[in-house]
Amino acid sequence: MSLEGLAVNLQHNFQIIACYKCQALFAVPEAVRRRWLDSGDSFYCPAGHSQHYTESEVQKLQKQLEREKRDREFYQNNAKAEREARQRTERRLVARKGVTTRLRNRIKNGVCPCCTRTFMNLQQHMKSQHPEFQPDDEATSLNGGSAT
Repeated sequence: MSLEGLAVNLQHNFQIIACYKCQALFAVPEAVRRRWLDSGDSFYCPAGHSQHYTESEVQKLQKQLEREKRDREFYQNNAKAEREARQRTERRLVARKGVTTRLRNRIKNGVCPCCTRTFMNLQQHMKSQHPEFQPDDEATSLNGGSAT
């Protein structure tokens, strides 16, 4: 049987590629170009110039995935560190508030914050015995933090 005169209809999608060196345009089937992109294999333009895709699509995607993983890990670690810092600060604040409350109550009861002795007139004692004392916040002021 002879194939002479037999018409065959093949349909391919072609991609146009320009040679990096001579700028010659040539067409290759889309599947072939995809294989070159994925593998990074060398190919030639019609003038014989060897060329290849420097980074395959798979390699690009792998690099992007690695970059995304690193970024995600960085942001997760950063968020964890920030949470821990916030928790430490909150614990310090609670502890400071407890110390302040105890000191305020002692002062209200007439106990000197410097020498821990009890006085009927704590304000007069502070002026005469501890004139250098400067309260660091409203809790250690002699009136117990009230605005009188």
